[in-house]
Amino acid sequence: MQKELRQGFIDLQSAKNTCRFCNVKKSCFPHGIKGVDQEKLGAEVIIRPLAARGRHLFTMGEEEDGVYVVRAGTLKSYIISSRGDEQVIGFHVPGEMIGLDAFENGKHVCGAVALQPCNICKIPITLLQEICQAAPEMFLEMRRLIGAEIFENHQTMLILTKHKAVARLAGFMLNWIRRCNRDRMSSDPVELPMSRTDIANYIGLTAESLSRAFRKLQQEGIISVSGAAVTVTAVNRLQEIASED
Repeated sequence: MQKELRQGFIDLQSAKNTCRFCNVKKSCFPHGIKGVDQEKLGAEVIIRPLAARGRHLFTMGEEEDGVYVVRAGTLKSYIISSRGDEQVIGFHVPGEMIGLDAFENGKHVCGAVALQPCNICKIPITLLQEICQAAPEMFLEMRRLIGAEIFENHQTMLILTKHKAVARLAGFMLNWIRRCNRDRMSSDPVELPMSRTDIANYIGLTAESLSRAFRKLQQEGIISVSGAAVTVTAVNRLQEIASED
């Protein structure tokens, strides 16, 4: 049995089969597909530990020969404008894929950086091609994953159409809770490992506007905040606010 470390991290020295004991394997795209050799997959998947916040998984323009699945921790993806400004374009939680941006020409068009200590599984493109040849269902799964990424982009665009800062924050919170709970809503506390500055950047607000929006939701008893943990105490009301123009 593998030696489990803090926060779900794996002792890589004793991990002889990285997939068998993974706690997010049910969310990983090759899992359960007929024709996929899980033993072979576990032997060839490369784990990239990012030991601290601020460590990069990849940078803009970097060449790539694989795709990644978040195993533990959270990352943000971003681009740098021609003026040198950072624009946050996404956050990534365990079970989600990252790195599809390099599919077009083999180079990343964005960067990805850890928001907390992370374990990332890298699936080499050559292995992915083998899986697709051995299991035709893999094409359908890849289509689903690409569709899910497009859906998340649409959700972000929908949030940005809202005029009120509190509506944008409410939309972001609902989407974040759903993703952290594997596509279901929950009233359990969720961690916001990203900074308030990153959230404001992502949903197109100033830091001051975001702070006022958080304060309003707290004062109305819709959310409670304790450090980096946020609990939604009135999901229906949060949904109503998120739907307001």
